[in-house]
Amino acid sequence: MFYTIWQESIFGRALRGAADGIRESAVYRWLTGFGLRPEGGSLEDDSHLYRLLGRLLAALRSAVEPLLRTVVPGGAPDPAGAGIWGGSRVYRWVRYFAVEDLIYIMLPFAFWDFFLRRYSDLLWKTWDKGLFVLIVAAWIVRQVGRGGKVYRRTALDLPVIVFIAVMLFLFFVDSPVTGIGFEGLRVYVEYILWYFVGANLVRSRAHLHNIIWVLLLVAFLVSLYGNYQYYIKVPIPPQWVDHAEAALRTRVFSVVQSPNVLGSFLVLTIPAALAEALAAGRRWWKRSLALVILLSMTAALVFTYTRAAWFALAAGLVLFAILYNRRLLAALAAAGLALPVVMPSVLSRLLYLFSPAYMASSARAGRLERWSHAFQQLSLHPLVGDGLGWYGGAVAANEVPGSFYVDSFYVKTAAETGIIGLLALLWLLVSVVRCGLTNTLRLTDPYLKLVSGALLAGLFGVLVHNSVENIFEVPMMATYFWFLAGVMAGLPYLERDPDS
Repeated sequence: MFYTIWQESIFGRALRGAADGIRESAVYRWLTGFGLRPEGGSLEDDSHLYRLLGRLLAALRSAVEPLLRTVVPGGAPDPAGAGIWGGSRVYRWVRYFAVEDLIYIMLPFAFWDFFLRRYSDLLWKTWDKGLFVLIVAAWIVRQVGRGGKVYRRTALDLPVIVFIAVMLFLFFVDSPVTGIGFEGLRVYVEYILWYFVGANLVRSRAHLHNIIWVLLLVAFLVSLYGNYQYYIKVPIPPQWVDHAEAALRTRVFSVVQSPNVLGSFLVLTIPAALAEALAAGRRWWKRSLALVILLSMTAALVFTYTRAAWFALAAGLVLFAILYNRRLLAALAAAGLALPVVMPSVLSRLLYLFSPAYMASSARAGRLERWSHAFQQLSLHPLVGDGLGWYGGAVAANEVPGSFYVDSFYVKTAAETGIIGLLALLWLLVSVVRCGLTNTLRLTDPYLKLVSGALLAGLFGVLVHNSVENIFEVPMMATYFWFLAGVMAGLPYLERDPDS
């Protein structure tokens, strides 16, 4: 009944008319036509640059095979499994080693980061890098040993490669201090490499399902601890709350660095929990588990009292509802209206955002003041910026006297890398959204289509959150984001070859 009233209302008809207009626009056709191939065409882009990339990868494989002949007993890899080499244990390990299962070591990143930060500074700084190198090396050896395809090309390859190339160019042309420039470069380039792992190492629909559920269990445990912190009213630093909001006594942060980072992590994973609840069908136990996880994660997100994360989740879920089932919009609207009634502290936190006191505080020593300084700095070096690592982020805060956080990854990028770096970043991020829209609209497998929409919603929410936070400077968040972006980009391969 409520849905019918909504459909027939003036506002509902206006929204449908606007949606129809958007679908007919050139921008919409461009966004949803990413990677579209003619009937019978391949999934890969047919451009000259992609063919050049294919030749490069083939050359790299040719270089690996002679290396294996020298370092592995028994001679060259034999796809047929014949001879001494083909019958050896080493061959069987290379051929059937499930390198994809190493992904499960990365998925509890939040817990590794929490424990290693406290007990081993060396391992805390290196474990993820070592794991990445291990995965890539084992993957290359395994693929060459099988004699199969070495690399999956996706619609995001070119934007990723161009972005990395632009950042390398800026590092070489504008790094007054090489050490600071290199650390600034790592923020942009190191974690994006996990995209290639996500795109290539999800081997099947069942493997994808397992990865999603392991990630959800990690997020569930993180949220449970956050909810416990709210119950005990864990003490927080005074700078986490504005002096005008003294009534707000706690903000949860669980095992991560801050309420803002926790909020962003939950924004990334909540849509996946909703998708698994919707995909459970008649399996009541699975749907119940997904709903329990979803409720716990949502409660923890509310208890972070991070307004930007609330808005980011709303943006992601609205996108998911539009792609999956627009009837969810009514449920989202009802939940959004009910929450401030149930928790008045949420309403007061939101209302303060639009108050003159907040605007004055932000302009005096908050985001508006920092953004103003960043844009002034950009005006001094509009093309290439101040240099990687020199302004507005963690590297600058640690290495450059008098520096501070800008609290917007996009504004920080503009100040550090100028118009050139900002445009490269925006093209890459628009390409992520474009790829997700294309996959979600064109996949035919119901589960893959649902997961694609959920991944896109989470990624989009993080992009929204990045407008007022430096989320991509957090290794955990950057790793999760680019790994899941790769998983999303590689979904068409799972539909075409479920056992790939």
